[in-house]
Amino acid sequence: LKGHPVVYSYELANLVSPGRVVIGEAGLMTHPATAEGIYQGMHSGMLGAEAVADILGGREDESTALMRFEQRCRRAFQISFWGGAAFRVAAKTPALDWLVKLGEQPLVGFASAKLMAHM
Repeated sequence: LKGHPVVYSYELANLVSPGRVVIGEAGLMTHPATAEGIYQGMHSGMLGAEAVADILGGREDESTALMRFEQRCRRAFQISFWGGAAFRVAAKTPALDWLVKLGEQPLVGFASAKLMAHM
């Protein structure tokens, strides 16, 4: 079986234009490392609905509300997408193997457990 190729982007851009709000996978908001997009679709949909409600309710003009929508999407997802880009690069190198071997060291395991206990 062959699935549909996952389309993604490391940068969020062109999510709005006059009379248009792009959400979820239509805006390439699929996570580059995991190919998941349900959270991004739901969250961007809620942000888009808030922008449209502000426009229709007369609380903000269209250009301001749409610009705010795109900024909020960037704030919500951009760092994670950059992390996905870094993971994809690391997956093509021995770096992940090194990290696993490092994690198998008793001292690293002890330090990690202590750190997690204090979070």
